[in-house]
Amino acid sequence: RVKVYIRLLFGFLGACFLALTFFSVNYLWRDKIEPQKQLSKEVNKLKNLPKKNIDYGLPLYEEAMSLIRSDKLYEGVSKLHELLTLYPDSDKCASANDILGEYNCDNLFSRAENKFKSEYEITRGDALNSIAKRFDTTTGFILKMNKRVGTNIQPGERLILCALNFSVIINLKESNISLRTDDNRLFKNYKLLKFKLPQGVPKSFDTEIDGLVLGDGSKFISLASRDHVSSEKYIRMKRRGVSIASILQNNENSKYSTGFFVSSVDLEELAILLKSGINVYIRS
Repeated sequence: RVKVYIRLLFGFLGACFLALTFFSVNYLWRDKIEPQKQLSKEVNKLKNLPKKNIDYGLPLYEEAMSLIRSDKLYEGVSKLHELLTLYPDSDKCASANDILGEYNCDNLFSRAENKFKSEYEITRGDALNSIAKRFDTTTGFILKMNKRVGTNIQPGERLILCALNFSVIINLKESNISLRTDDNRLFKNYKLLKFKLPQGVPKSFDTEIDGLVLGDGSKFISLASRDHVSSEKYIRMKRRGVSIASILQNNENSKYSTGFFVSSVDLEELAILLKSGINVYIRS
């Protein structure tokens, strides 16, 4: 009978041990292992979610637009310059560049007075070319600025003048031609549609503007003449075989098949703004 009691006791203890083991394993699974597995699944889901890039320049761009819409142009333009300086990778930089370019051109060609423009009274012996050189501008700019249709000038007439002290950065990777002011601020970007460099010329080099060539260079073409308006133009650089030309000139029969090609509208504007001696930096 004692043996029976002992067996029952061991059976009871074994059942208690099994029950304790079951509840312990169940507790560990329910409260420890399963939550950890669930947490790992959630973490993996979060890792696999598409990353959303934050545009830190967006608030600055929106502030600039709000100022411009409120006719606070100077403050808005200053904010756009700030955007380009602080957040050059912002998605809004392209729009900021376009707005700045249009604003700067409108401001440059307007007859509104500012500290960069001056008025000059023509004296006997003056010619547009000599005036342009003396005031660091171009004859094309003088004609456009003063809405003149011819080059004849008379003593006593008054002209609005403005120095054009730009530098040019041609960025082959970003496909643009950037005009910078003498304090290295963006003036305007122009789309580089195509380029082809002469054989042996590296993709990064420095040069200068040599001058504006009209037609094929075989005859003299007067500024503001009918021939001037209809003739092909290209901006020659001091590096041989390198120029800025219209994309329309880039054909098999063109003798200027190498260089940097832009739209005909952009070339007309660049021909007005770029004078001889301006620094040009080509970067790949």
